Amino acid sequence: MRQPHYIHYDSSSINPVLGNASFFNVVLQSDSLQQKLYNNDTSGISKIIYNVHVERLFMTGANVPSLLQKDKIQANSIEFYKPIITVLSTGKNEIQKFTAADSLALYEKITGKFKSIQAKEIKITDASIAFAKGKNSPHTNLQSVFINL
Repeated sequence: MRQPHYIHYDSSSINPVLGNASFFNVVLQSDSLQQKLYNNDTSGISKIIYNVHVERLFMTGANVPSLLQKDKIQANSIEFYKPIITVLSTGKNEIQKFTAADSLALYEKITGKFKSIQAKEIKITDASIAFAKGKNSPHTNLQSVFINL
């Protein structure tokens, strides 16, 4: 079930000639779902709620017109600098596994309505990932995660 979410950023810097684009303090989250969780109303919400905060999203060699049309992303490099990803499990107190379907759901939320994303290199620099059950403190924290694809 796709749940409403929003993407917000504080500021951006785009150079269409060079194809460089930076977005600062990017936030992707589903406030209405979190509000229901904190009001103890978990009926009709996803079993997994994601919140993603990225200090800086930086692209080089990007096709800026298609990026601004929110149609597709083509770039030489995309870097997510200092993302903080929080994964909240809702529902009954059962052991839940984070599955490939959960990874795909997170990917679809991050990519939004883009039809295509192509990059020669994707970097995730100094990420923090936390897994929590409902309103409880995180039970698993991964710190200083670096990924280069």
